[in-house]
This record gives sequence, C-alpha cells and structure tokens, in this order.
Amino acid sequence: MRMLLVLAMVALLAAAAPATEIFVWFYGAGVGDFIADSPPIFTGVMSSGGDITEGSWSIAVPDASWPDTSVPAARTQYFWDTFFAGNYTPGTPGYWIGYLDVNHGLPSQPVLDIVDDTFGGTMTGVCTIQMLVTDDDNDGVLDDDEFCQGSFSGCIVIIREGTGIYDGYAGTGSYHGSFTVDCPETAHAWNFGMYIWIDNAAPVETMTWSSIKALYQ
Repeated sequence: MRMLLVLAMVALLAAAAPATEIFVWFYGAGVGDFIADSPPIFTGVMSSGGDITEGSWSIAVPDASWPDTSVPAARTQYFWDTFFAGNYTPGTPGYWIGYLDVNHGLPSQPVLDIVDDTFGGTMTGVCTIQMLVTDDDNDGVLDDDEFCQGSFSGCIVIIREGTGIYDGYAGTGSYHGSFTVDCPETAHAWNFGMYIWIDNAAPVETMTWSSIKALYQ
C-alpha cells in the first residue's frame, strides 16, 4: 500500500511539474528565386546578434501548379497574378501584399528547416510567407522597378521532429524582414529576424505533417 501511495505521489508531482520552455531568435540572411528555381528554396546562414549565431536555415516553397521554369515570363505572371494582384491597397504610396500559403494557392505550407550549431540541434516545421511591395507612383500597376525591394513576414509552426537540444519540442514563432532583387534578375536576397517559442509540454504527441496542414485548411 505504501508503495502504491509513493508511486501515486510521484505521478502527481510529475504531472504538476512545469514544462521546459525555450525561446530562441536569430538573424538570417540568404537567397532564393521564385522564378528560376523549382521548387523555390531560400537558404542562408545565421548572422551575429541573436541567440543562434552559427548555423543555417531553409524555406522550401511548393510549386507543383506553377508554370515551368523554362517559361520564365509565364511563371512570373502566374506568381504575380496568383499571390499579389488581387491584394492591392491604395495609399501614399499604395501597396500589394502577396500571401504564399495553403489558403492562397499553395498545395501545402512552405517547409522550414533550421540547423542550430550554437546550441546543437535542428528544428523543422512549416510557415507562411507574406510579402509587401509598394506602388511607388500610385498608378495601381506593377512597374519594372517596384518589385526590386520590399518587406516580408510570416508565422511558424515547429513540429516534434527536432534533434539535439530541440528533441521532443514543438511550438510557434514568427519572422519579419526585407528583401532586395538585383533587377532585372529574379533572385531574392533575404534578411530577417526569426523568433521561436517551443516547449516539451505533456502529453507529448508527435504532430504529423497532415495534422499541421489541417491547421491551415
């Protein structure tokens, strides 16, 4: 009986114990190309200033329904018409917002992978991409030089497939930054800050790709 009471108390204390929480952030810099690459994969490294200063990251955008890269003009038009053209806000200046996620034309969420060489571990998950392009002359028409720079942001879901320090952890996050394009080239240079909150709260249930995708449908 005493043993049963001891086991019951241990179980109760374990259930009441707070989950371990981790907050990390980093500056990222890298490149990618929506037009020339299929699928578009943005890759880069960590910059100094955040918690994670050594490592790498990537964001892969599914493009199964896009025109082939061998027809860049058609691919560019599809990219603009699908994600940006219908989202114009007049102003001084006006602007377009492009939404790249499953609710706005992508077959699945962009995939995020992070390699943390500072603390030792990896994270994986999905994210959204939201891009803002200004209409500098306020004519409601995208001019050749207006997509050469802008800002972007997104939301993050980290799933329980991490390794190292992040083994067993899941959570959410966000990022925001700016992009530049060496027009008339199409490769983007990205610079951003990414902020991630994760924990190993019980009950631990592995979040599958299908369950993550369902969150956005």
